[in-house]
Amino acid sequence: MSIEQDFDQFKSNIEPTQLQIDSVSTSHVYLRGLLQSKESTSDVYLTALLQSKQKLHVIDTFLIGSYIRRTMIRPIEYVDILVKFHYGNHENDSPSRILQLLKTKIQRSFPDSVIKKNSPCVVAKFKHCNFELVPGSGFADSPNLFKIPNFNASGWVKTNPQAFATLLSDQNKKQGGKLVPLIKMLKNWKRKNCAWLKSFHLEYLTLLVFLNSPIRSYPEAIKIWFEETNQYLRSKSPFLKELSDQTKYLDAYLYGDLIRLLIVRKKLAESMKIAQYAYNLYLRGYEQLPKDQYKKLFSDFPG
Repeated sequence: MSIEQDFDQFKSNIEPTQLQIDSVSTSHVYLRGLLQSKESTSDVYLTALLQSKQKLHVIDTFLIGSYIRRTMIRPIEYVDILVKFHYGNHENDSPSRILQLLKTKIQRSFPDSVIKKNSPCVVAKFKHCNFELVPGSGFADSPNLFKIPNFNASGWVKTNPQAFATLLSDQNKKQGGKLVPLIKMLKNWKRKNCAWLKSFHLEYLTLLVFLNSPIRSYPEAIKIWFEETNQYLRSKSPFLKELSDQTKYLDAYLYGDLIRLLIVRKKLAESMKIAQYAYNLYLRGYEQLPKDQYKKLFSDFPG
């Protein structure tokens, strides 16, 4: 197969199967139903919790993240859910407190599962998929805007999940449907080489790199992404502002952990050299040699 055909096969290799999608769909519907259900106060234990304000009052839940942006890859590791809580009942509770209440609520329904706090979310680990549940309170005048814990639960940050999803969808259309597949390929690279970089951060960087640059071919786009991202992450401080709160930075988690930042920079620099070499081989008409290089970057690249 040609390199172009290999990339088409690569796209297929990392696409979630219908069985995986159906399984996750069944699970998130069940989990969200439990979160939104009214717990019986006839139970003495639950009554005590309610009276001592130890219970999170959930109003609604929404799917967010890669699930609604269609940027998930196979196998599906995480599904993000925003858990909208009643602000009036929790206006004096800290982000850490809200996370603990959410963790307790989930743990009661799944006592044998691993449930842990990992701000800005609570992670629920199940056999077939993990869920990241983000608690958030809404705004009366902005139905798509929420206030959620920041990356270390020291405060709150505004977020509008729908805004980024819409922006990404619009840019994907402008790129002829090539942007989302490229993001999925880069997530496959992240899974193999750079778990320290958050998926949303990767998506945002990809959108930024190709905001005004056309995606002509995947070999070229992958080379450009590594070159541009290496440049961006040379910044000495966070630089990617939240769409919904221009005083906050979505890459603050990375710059708040020097070791993590240095590891990500190292992995990006190493991968950039491979991507550049592979692209040069591709331009010179080789077939197997660039494939060998791409297999170093991507775990599911054919050939």
